Amino acid sequence: MSTLRGRRPWLKPSSGIYHRGVSAEGFSATPTQVRQGFAVSVVLRTAFTALPLEQLVAPPQVDQLAALEKLVATRIRLCRFLLTLAAELPR
Repeated sequence: MSTLRGRRPWLKPSSGIYHRGVSAEGFSATPTQVRQGFAVSVVLRTAFTALPLEQLVAPPQVDQLAALEKLVATRIRLCRFLLTLAAELPR
């Protein structure tokens, strides 16, 4: 998760904030179970749609190139983060 270090700590179930919220709602789960559930839900919802493939169908206009490069780089970091979460899941 080094690619997202320092950003939105409330999104990281390992920070304890997410686990405390789940516990406050009355669910009994260990921090590991919460992390695994979070990872599975995020991976299933976004991993396959994270890359902006629709933006890569046609060559970009010159004035759009910088914005597209930034978008693709951000989405690649997101994919890397999601794949890291998925790799940490028990098998």
